[in-house]
Amino acid sequence: MIERKVNSPLTSSCGRLFGAVAALAGIRLTVNYEAQAAIELEMGITSSSPDEVYPFELRLEGDTYITGTHPLFGAVRHDLNKETPPGLISARFHNGLVELFLGIANILQRA
Repeated sequence: MIERKVNSPLTSSCGRLFGAVAALAGIRLTVNYEAQAAIELEMGITSSSPDEVYPFELRLEGDTYITGTHPLFGAVRHDLNKETPPGLISARFHNGLVELFLGIANILQRA
């Protein structure tokens, strides 16, 4: 789908990521209002430590940085196969976003 650009629009927001992780974790499969999945995903966090983090890819293509989610969803799938609790999946997702944003901020600071 991605290679053929069918039903895989480019986006600059994280909303779809929150919805996808919330659905995979079993927290929210359908939404009734904007950001419902994201809110419930955040509220589902049970515990967190900085070393519990899902990886994201950050690559440079030309003069544009692209965030890749393949490592994220591979890690989520691995945790789902191990029956990891939804609250821990949520924590690892949020920690991963923090690491990603910190990496972007460091790049911008050096520019």
